[in-house]
Amino acid sequence: MEAVADSPMKGKMAIIVAADHGGINKNHGGITLDEMKIPFIIAGPGIKRNEKITDSTMIYDITATVAALLEVKQPQVWTGRPIKQAFEKKLNK
Repeated sequence: MEAVADSPMKGKMAIIVAADHGGINKNHGGITLDEMKIPFIIAGPGIKRNEKITDSTMIYDITATVAALLEVKQPQVWTGRPIKQAFEKKLNK
């Protein structure tokens, strides 16, 4: 994080920290929503500060969120959806 703070890109990039989900007592996978949700932290321009994401968030939503940040049209076949709750402004997509 120090390198980011010292970088000329400071304030111009988003940082995402996430991990895959694990199953409850099953090592990986599962059938309940609690077993499929992921830890997710995002910070940067246009991202709400100190916002707790209450919408369900899954691993394939990360790519859709990055596409939304970059204002890239998401392919119709993608399963993921942008984590809209994280953004300061309402997304057009």
